[in-house]
Amino acid sequence: MQHMYAYRRGFRIFMFCLLTPFALIPLLSIYSMIMIPSEDWGFGLISICLSGLVVIFCSNEWLSVITSDSYGITYKSFLYKRELLWQDVNGYRIINKTLVLVSNIPGKRRFKVSFYRRNQGEIINWVSSRYQNLRLQYADPRVVEAYKAIDPEKMKRAKQTAIFLNVSATVLAVMTYFLRDELPWLPVLLILLALSALAMVRYHKGYLSISVEKHEVLPTIVWAIMCCGVGLLIYSAHVYLVQPGDIWMVMLIVTAGLVVLTIYCSQGWKPKLAYKIWGVVAITLFLVMVAFGSITFLNVYFDNSKTDHYQTSVAGKWISRRRATSYHLSVLPWGPVKTNKSFSVGSEVYEAMNINDPVNIEMHKGALGFPWYKLGKLKGK
Repeated sequence: MQHMYAYRRGFRIFMFCLLTPFALIPLLSIYSMIMIPSEDWGFGLISICLSGLVVIFCSNEWLSVITSDSYGITYKSFLYKRELLWQDVNGYRIINKTLVLVSNIPGKRRFKVSFYRRNQGEIINWVSSRYQNLRLQYADPRVVEAYKAIDPEKMKRAKQTAIFLNVSATVLAVMTYFLRDELPWLPVLLILLALSALAMVRYHKGYLSISVEKHEVLPTIVWAIMCCGVGLLIYSAHVYLVQPGDIWMVMLIVTAGLVVLTIYCSQGWKPKLAYKIWGVVAITLFLVMVAFGSITFLNVYFDNSKTDHYQTSVAGKWISRRRATSYHLSVLPWGPVKTNKSFSVGSEVYEAMNINDPVNIEMHKGALGFPWYKLGKLKGK
């Protein structure tokens, strides 16, 4: 009897939404190359090729279907077809929510079945009852015992928590990029989510990890922390501090506090010492972003100080055409600022402003004592 394992509808919808921006890149690149003659054609062609490969590769995977019968298992997609006979299976491993079938034929590629496929539990139970777990066979004996002692119910709850945290952080980071001005309070949710992720590591007592290892069995919250850091960094990129260097000492202190909290919360997670050290080091990089973004946000969002107004003028303007087209204005010094400063503006403002046009600057003291400034109302805004 033949069994079919396709990706779940919800996962396909999620992948479709995720791939839509990549699918639009070739169209936008072609439009830019046609409508803007000065556009770098080399960069446009590279963008089209890379984004096209991402869309084709990912679509090929999530539209694929795996079938199995009494003779073997077959993977079929619109690009290629692969088959593995049951008599050629040496054993299996479970890696990153994927069942990996290993062939006893030298040089034959491994066969993978994702946990996100419908009815995947059937084939996992069938394979695990007939073939040896190669991961346990070659693992450290202490790791084997720990793996066998895993409570399936606790593991399930930890996985659900990790999925919720990782997906929520991804959505919030994307929303921060597109809705920063419309929803200025979004960074509050990112800060709370980052702290909640660390708290959940403590709550699940060893079933939720901070591992960045490819073969980690336990679910991890590293992706959630990374997305929170990226989202907060996106917000910070649009904040102009008078003395950016003043924030670094406070940022290092906050980062150190978050690292200590991470070590405390992950006490229940007990892998090899080297893995744990590497996990803490890797997550520290993202905690730096969380700390910097959090301080910047709190300094601006809760600033109720009196606004000081200054007037200066446009010293220059230019367009940057790197990964995306951006427009910039350079303005002359004002008040406590003694050097020219540049601002990223929209295309309408860029077209409306000319050299020597007046510019209003709003200066703020900052809720945490770090002075910051922003452009006042401009022509075309």
